[in-house]
Amino acid sequence: MVKDALMTPKIVFTPKQKMRDAANSVELSIDKSTATTSSSGSSNEGGEGTFG
Repeated sequence: MVKDALMTPKIVFTPKQKMRDAANSVELSIDKSTATTSSSGSSNEGGEGTFG
């Protein structure tokens, strides 16, 4: 009864054309010199490591 009268509002975000154009014009680039991966840390390029 009363609990059914107050429903959770649904919020819909609709950006204007200017905002959609700005979002579509964004460029993404990856600088590989600063990117790190889990495999790059295991290489022995620096000459350091354990020897049997």
